[in-house]
Amino acid sequence: MDNVLSYNFGEIEYSVRQEIHTTSGRFNAALDELRAQIAPLQQVWTREAAQAYAVEQARWNRAAAALNEILFSLGNAV
Repeated sequence: MDNVLSYNFGEIEYSVRQEIHTTSGRFNAALDELRAQIAPLQQVWTREAAQAYAVEQARWNRAAAALNEILFSLGNAV
């Protein structure tokens, strides 16, 4: 008796794509939560601290957008 492995590639593809999109959603939810936690602190920062934060937040936003693009492309490429 021959052992035969068979795969449902459509189901595998769907599962991987769903997991990638779920991961992207969790990532964005974590970023939103972090922003919400930081928001009250921003009210007491000095001008220099606020400016420094704005620069770093903009850098963070660009990196997050790039990661979202990668995850979106990866999810569609699967």
